[in-house]
Amino acid sequence: MENWSIIESNNPYVIQLSLPETPKENFKKGTASGNKSNTKLLKIITANSMILENVSVLVVEIEQNQGNKKKISLVTLDITKYYQYSNHQNIWIKFLSDPSKLEKILCTDSIHTDRVQKLLVRIEGCNKDVIIFKEHFLGLINSNKEWNIFAERKLEKRDALKSLEPSVQKFWNEKNIFQPDAKPGVPKWIGTFPYPYMNGALHLGHFFTITKIDFQAGYQKLKGKNVLFPFAFHCTGMPIKACADKLKREIEHEHDQHENLTFRTKTNPTQNIMVKRDNRRVSAKTAQKDSGSKSQWSIMESLGIPKDEIPKFTDAQYWLKYFPSCAMKDLKNSATKIDWRRSFITTDANPYYDSFVRWQMNRLKKMGKIKFGKRPTIYSPFDEQPCLDHERQTGEKLGVSEYTIIKMEVLKPFPNCLKYLEEQYQKIYVAATTLRPETLYGQTNCWILPQEKYGAYQVSETDVFILMPKAARNLAFQGWSIVPQMEKELCIFEGTQLVGTKLNAPLSKYPEIYVLPMTSIDDNIITTGLYTSVPSDSPNDYIAYQDLKSKQPMCEKYGITGRMLNNEPVPIIEIPKIGNLSAKTIIQEFGIKSPNDHELLKRAEDKYHLKKFNDGIMVVGDYDGQTVQVARSLVRDLLIKKNLACTYYEPEGEVIYRYGDNCVVA
Repeated sequence: MENWSIIESNNPYVIQLSLPETPKENFKKGTASGNKSNTKLLKIITANSMILENVSVLVVEIEQNQGNKKKISLVTLDITKYYQYSNHQNIWIKFLSDPSKLEKILCTDSIHTDRVQKLLVRIEGCNKDVIIFKEHFLGLINSNKEWNIFAERKLEKRDALKSLEPSVQKFWNEKNIFQPDAKPGVPKWIGTFPYPYMNGALHLGHFFTITKIDFQAGYQKLKGKNVLFPFAFHCTGMPIKACADKLKREIEHEHDQHENLTFRTKTNPTQNIMVKRDNRRVSAKTAQKDSGSKSQWSIMESLGIPKDEIPKFTDAQYWLKYFPSCAMKDLKNSATKIDWRRSFITTDANPYYDSFVRWQMNRLKKMGKIKFGKRPTIYSPFDEQPCLDHERQTGEKLGVSEYTIIKMEVLKPFPNCLKYLEEQYQKIYVAATTLRPETLYGQTNCWILPQEKYGAYQVSETDVFILMPKAARNLAFQGWSIVPQMEKELCIFEGTQLVGTKLNAPLSKYPEIYVLPMTSIDDNIITTGLYTSVPSDSPNDYIAYQDLKSKQPMCEKYGITGRMLNNEPVPIIEIPKIGNLSAKTIIQEFGIKSPNDHELLKRAEDKYHLKKFNDGIMVVGDYDGQTVQVARSLVRDLLIKKNLACTYYEPEGEVIYRYGDNCVVA
């Protein structure tokens, strides 16, 4: 082996290599030590070599000279790192494949993952535990039988402890140790656990919390107290029904039980959701929050349910029988100190508990503590139920944002994209959104995103809204569609086709305003894609309006004439020390030159937003003299009462249901 020589060792698992003086040409650039002449490869421990998914590594000892001292380190090398110390391929091959004498393994513990099996072993003659992968083990021993023996996890101490459990549990059960009855004069202790939901088996998180109660129950019992630890199972609500219905749809529409499943959503018959099963084992909670590519069938398989039994879970009632009994069995096997006489499930399948809940809710209603009604909530159209945090694939903790849609009537002449609607419907409105309805007295124009897609949607027998498709879907679930919970699209077009459209804007000083292009709108607040513009109050509107006026080429591109830009900012709110044209003052103070100065604009808005709300006084309109915080809700209610506006809700961000459905607010 050229300059290398093998020194025989008494340890059959360690072969020491001696390299008196390694020529520099035998090394490549970039060694770990930074000084190749001071680094020497001392030992290759063959029992520690590993082969994993075609990647081979060796655990080696290296010696480095650091001044007058020598440092010996244990490192793991793949073939690339190995060649930083030596470019002798025959040395690498020899020690990776060398069938050294692996004679006796003292103890083992097996580690199993999806694609890899390995043993943590202690080898006679070695002073450290090492991990051996199955491929390498078989290369050394060449015996599947031996591998299987070692992979059986011979854990004598654990097995000895487990052997004691049945006799102790039998004693507890025979003596009813943890089935307490009332004992006057005896100190009492009770521990409870929030009902675990029964759409899957109990997981480690459940047991982690249960052990805290269980240990305390045992401790209090030893102190002579009368201990009660009851346990119940939560089955109420839609998740179980949703899982059962999803499984039923999969079975009805599947093409191949072990390949792809295709089914259609209720809200969009043209959208196919493809789900593919795999054999990965995951926890029930993780499986259920997985993406739409994870089918309900494969989730059930991952829970260990036999394939011939899975179809039974299309009946929601079957879940109530199956998983509570599994949980009870697991808890009994864990020797928990639970009084199972007091166990039950929720839902009307248990008439006793159901009657208790009915009594409780009826009593609260009579007391005026609760009432029935509607409220906006994040909702999954696919499963026709609210989508709470634990049911979301993305968007946990996100809530509902409330906006006001201003119904800006489209005036003649209609743009070409709306011409054919002119005779069919009485009113066509641009549905522009705002968070500050009190500022509508100062509207000068309406902003649109020129490159985005918009549509005309029928919301009643006579009226049409123009807005983005996503917003139209939201509105359909809020009662603004001719077809309940289904948007009725009349036509689709780009925003640029609406630029220059003449509108009548409620409360505006100007009888006519125009749709103008804006390209600097924050993507996180798209809403309907149409926005009221109040340049006297909003720094963003002011700088964008002035910027558009100064860009003749852009005006020519979109066919914007001088008449469309004649509306000047209108004083509407007086702010102490700032004035009644606050946007202009703030823009000048911060030195903002462009609508693309997003950071400066955000800082300016953040600084003055609360000051406007708390100290601003209306100087125009129906609520002249009122503070902004009072006028805001009054103006909104006035517009809604006159049918000039409506309330619009949408999620604070993207919310995806656990089965891949985009959620709305209903």
